[in-house]
Amino acid sequence: MPDDSMRTVLVALGSGLAVALAKVGVAVVTGSSAMAADPGVTALREVLVTFTGPGRAWVTARLDIADDLSGAKVKSLVRGIESGMKRESEAVYRVDVVPIGRA
Repeated sequence: MPDDSMRTVLVALGSGLAVALAKVGVAVVTGSSAMAADPGVTALREVLVTFTGPGRAWVTARLDIADDLSGAKVKSLVRGIESGMKRESEAVYRVDVVPIGRA
């Protein structure tokens, strides 16, 4: 059984992790809502969050895009989604959006 000082450290680490998870969660939920609402996005397939350290997360989103978008419009759409998620949380340091087209 850990002593009192070790318990204090573990509680502090757990609290820090909870705060980081909450911040990333808000960014992912907000970003996912924004992605799904974008007129170029026809479906949000998958959002993966990888925690890479204290207060750091990497988000990968797979989404279907409209068939009529040009390559330039797809790039613009992807950049907008990526920058929007990073703005939502300082914990999100990397966002990869994978446009997969319609199934």
